[in-house]
Amino acid sequence: MNDTAELSIKDQLISRPAFCLRGSIVAPGDKSISHRAMILGALAQGTTKIEGLLEAEDVFCTLQAMRQLGAKIEQSSLGKWNVTGVGSKGLTTPTEPLDFGNAGTGVRLCLGLVAGQNIRAEFTGDDSLCKRPMNRVLQPLAKMGANTNSNNGCLPVVVQGTEQPIASCYKLDVASAQIKSALLLAGLGADGLTTVEEPGPSRDHTETMLQQFGAKITTRKLDATARQVTLHGPVVLQATPVSVPGDPSSAAFAAIAALIVPGSDINICNVMTNPTRFGLFTTLQQAGYDVRFSHQTGTGEPVADIRVRFGCTSPLRPPAALAVTMIDEYPALMVLAAFANGTSRFAGIGELRVKESDRIAKMAELLQQNGVCVRTGDTWMEVDGAGAVFGPTYAQRNQKAFAADGDHRIAMCALVMAMGSFLPIRISGGKTIGTSYPKFIDNMNKLGAEIKNQPQNPALVIAVDGPSASGKGTLAKRLAQRLKLPYLDTGLLYRATALAALQAETDLEDAQQLAGLASSLTLPIAQENELRTAQIGATASKVAAVPEVRAALVEVQRRFAGQAGGAVLDGRDIGTVICPDADIKFWVTASEQVRAMRRQNEMTEAGQHIELDEMLQQLRERDARDAGRKNAPMKKPADAHLIDTSNLAIDAALAVALQRVERMLIDRA
Repeated sequence: MNDTAELSIKDQLISRPAFCLRGSIVAPGDKSISHRAMILGALAQGTTKIEGLLEAEDVFCTLQAMRQLGAKIEQSSLGKWNVTGVGSKGLTTPTEPLDFGNAGTGVRLCLGLVAGQNIRAEFTGDDSLCKRPMNRVLQPLAKMGANTNSNNGCLPVVVQGTEQPIASCYKLDVASAQIKSALLLAGLGADGLTTVEEPGPSRDHTETMLQQFGAKITTRKLDATARQVTLHGPVVLQATPVSVPGDPSSAAFAAIAALIVPGSDINICNVMTNPTRFGLFTTLQQAGYDVRFSHQTGTGEPVADIRVRFGCTSPLRPPAALAVTMIDEYPALMVLAAFANGTSRFAGIGELRVKESDRIAKMAELLQQNGVCVRTGDTWMEVDGAGAVFGPTYAQRNQKAFAADGDHRIAMCALVMAMGSFLPIRISGGKTIGTSYPKFIDNMNKLGAEIKNQPQNPALVIAVDGPSASGKGTLAKRLAQRLKLPYLDTGLLYRATALAALQAETDLEDAQQLAGLASSLTLPIAQENELRTAQIGATASKVAAVPEVRAALVEVQRRFAGQAGGAVLDGRDIGTVICPDADIKFWVTASEQVRAMRRQNEMTEAGQHIELDEMLQQLRERDARDAGRKNAPMKKPADAHLIDTSNLAIDAALAVALQRVERMLIDRA
């Protein structure tokens, strides 16, 4: 595998409801350990052989950074890599900035790595990473002797490391494995004890792996939750084999999917069960969900196979103290909470607001778009589960994909939610999944999900036709507004062509020139009021009689209907001639008496008086002319939905039409 290869996951994805999930998958390599294996291998003496490395964009960014710092890294086979290190003081100043893409773990750990070396490096990343706070890492590194310069506490950052880091005791305000790891990496070259005190037990992979590479690490509890980690420096790391276990954060998605899809029974193999990372599965078991472990081993990091079966719908209320052990898994838990019976509460999760996105806000948006009631605060969220999730509304589903905003976990949560919902969910930003779980779609589909690449903005073309004064124009406009689609009143096209001809002083006998004017009309038509004059009406009647103009306007209308996302068109022949393959057609009609009264009222409001009997006779004559045309006579298309507005107000007619659109979208999905 080429570590720079383009990932196959597309930006636009759709996930459909699943029947049930069955089978087994192997969890992808743990991202946290993969980063650390690359970094420690680069700093060690000798060649570190890594097996089970997560081959994803985030890890490849760290891999490339280690190459730029002087390490030799080669792939021997799929998931197997050899890292030949440069020794404790062998890192070199890179000639180009270290670009960590979206890898928050990679950049923060490497800030510490460079801070403890006598080299200079610039750190940068993508737009999302450049918005994430770095000061809480940079400030303690400055106390260790590094010189740092940042963009208001964010990337890009320039670090001038120190040849002699200052060994000292650093007290963290929050439990953070990334800050702790950066300080320990910087302290490898310090002469003495580098101690980090944290208020709670954050993930301990760095301590464990440093010991495997030969460092002396001691840990002790300060009280019921606080912990002290001490590195005895200076340290010369020795290369050692690393077997990367499965990532519990990635395994969470398959587990949650199985718990919301009835009939599901799956196995997730080789999942790391380190207590500092296993809060989600602990929470699930304590809440009564069917989660069982087997084939547990304890060499290096502990691992197990996990069986997950559908059955429980209990609400979730994990204690805030558990947050540090499953901070990345809370979005998946929030999906499960939407399907629970009752109110779930998640506290102590303020860290989610400074991840790849504001995950509290994005999950609230996702749940609310799918009909779930949520409440949020700075550090908490409540989810009112109703036992089932219907799915996004017609407008959201068809016209606007849920935006993952560059956050891989939010993208996967949306796709998982659809598996248990009644309706599919479309997302944009799916490519970001490749940062942590490139085989997510393959693994989920293997279990029975249906996730596919989806073209952007699938078109929805709605054709509205019917006799005059039936209310078709008003209905079409309202439909377009509700569905956020472009709207065209095709009846204005001949008038617009007539106006263009008068303005250009075109000979009304010149068919080719008139057709050219018709073809070049700018849509949608803006000057509607100018088109209602008697002069324009008289000219439009002459223009409409020109076959070349009629042919040109057919193409104009078809181009309008064919634009990205679709359109709503109303007027004569829309469903039979212009858009015979429209996604949905409506034939809007009303009784002759009602139509005549409507038209009479319109004329009265315009200051013109006409008797009802005379108006009724005019409508009958027009209907007869329209129905008797040789070319495209007015008739209801066989596949059009009939809406009789004789006794329907516009809001009621709109509701009927929207229900038909909803049903069509469900069938199409």
